[in-house]
Amino acid sequence: MAAEGTTRGRVRRESAQDFEHAFRHVQEAVRVWEAARIRWQVEEREAVDRVQSRIAAAGVRVEDYLRMVSGAAGCVSRGAGASSGGGSGSAAESVVLPAGFEMISVDAMAIEGIHGDADFRPSSPASDMRWAVRAVQEVVLPTLLAGGGREELATRDAVEGRNGNRSYAATYDGFFGSDAPVVERLADGSFSVTNGRHRGWCAQQLGIATIPARVLAGSRG
Repeated sequence: MAAEGTTRGRVRRESAQDFEHAFRHVQEAVRVWEAARIRWQVEEREAVDRVQSRIAAAGVRVEDYLRMVSGAAGCVSRGAGASSGGGSGSAAESVVLPAGFEMISVDAMAIEGIHGDADFRPSSPASDMRWAVRAVQEVVLPTLLAGGGREELATRDAVEGRNGNRSYAATYDGFFGSDAPVVERLADGSFSVTNGRHRGWCAQQLGIATIPARVLAGSRG
């Protein structure tokens, strides 16, 4: 009986020790999870603050910028630091598009073969294209105006949970990457469209006056 009691006592002690050991593991897991949660919140807040501070540093309101880009084509600087207008010091002139790109009038684009939403590819439906055209005006170009770029747009996507066609980084890539709108300036001032008819059509439907496009070299005649 004494041996049985000793065995039971040892089992109880071992069980208590196992429970205490497991409980410490649970406490440590909770501590690690809580630290990760706090770190993620801090990083998210810092990312948002960085984007907001860069926009604030530009010293212009987005609404003012949108009024400027809705005017004549070419109100945004072309290439690496070149000024495209006769004035000086305006906020719009401080926007630098990638080399070879200009803001062009969509009304001057020769858009053929696009009559409605059915003329869009399933992978890039008209609804997504309209979203991207708005996003360029409302988010992408103001981010460039604030001195930001694709990295800041990707950060904003992460904060807002955006991905795919309806993300700002993808919109930046679509307008300034390998699938960018490409036009050739004709002698009469209109543009022959090599790529970007769907985006130009969407801009026309939305009442947006200008979009960024790559202007082919030597097509200014």
